[in-house]
Amino acid sequence: MRVFLDTNILMESITNRSHSTEIARIYSLYKSGVIDCYISQGSFYTITYLVEAYLKKTDSLSKDERLNKLRNILNNILLMSDICDISNEELNKGIWDTNFTDIEDSYQYQNAIAEQCEYLITLNKKDFHPRNEQIEIVTPDEFIKRISSGL
Repeated sequence: MRVFLDTNILMESITNRSHSTEIARIYSLYKSGVIDCYISQGSFYTITYLVEAYLKKTDSLSKDERLNKLRNILNNILLMSDICDISNEELNKGIWDTNFTDIEDSYQYQNAIAEQCEYLITLNKKDFHPRNEQIEIVTPDEFIKRISSGL
């Protein structure tokens, strides 16, 4: 089963916020081979920026320690997910898809479709208005409930 993770899912996990338990369960499903996880290149760049800013703000680490921690976090993301390419055609679809008011979400959606993912997991489900029956937009909790009932 192919699962696309929105950027907010990764940040929720990294910063140990309210949905981190469900996201840890999703990663357990990945480790056990039940699902394959995908993220966009754009998410990876964004996460690098956001985590670095988060570490600067919240940790009293030296610059070298902070950089090492950032590298470890990014490496773990690479170990837990595949990074998807997005073509100019898919970006163009994302730009002009009038079902979306947040174009970045439209890029994520187009990326998930191109990777033939069955689920796109996000915390801002209301911003996604899918027209493709191939993919279901779900929250982490909804995904865990669906996958648990199917196993």
